[in-house]
Amino acid sequence: MISTVTDEEGAVISEHLVQLASPKDLVVPIARLSFVIAPQANADGTIDIAVTSDKVALWVTLTTLAQGRFTDNAFFLPATTKTVRFVPFSAATRAHDLAALEAS
Repeated sequence: MISTVTDEEGAVISEHLVQLASPKDLVVPIARLSFVIAPQANADGTIDIAVTSDKVALWVTLTTLAQGRFTDNAFFLPATTKTVRFVPFSAATRAHDLAALEAS
């Protein structure tokens, strides 16, 4: 079940997967995940990453050797595409971080 909290204008404030069974009791099909990293950084220095799953994917976790963080690094992904952003720790190393992100 997905719990979504919105404000009075309809903006999502919080969204969480509410797992109604223990992990040991879950029987789910194997999801095939893919991702596409944008070829260049956004104007604010972040880098878009489109993550796609062909089936419901629980506990998708993103990691990299690049120095920075993801806007969402562990998440539930229904059979759809979600765009997350990589936020480099330093603007001075942005080109290096993009190369490290792509390599790892």
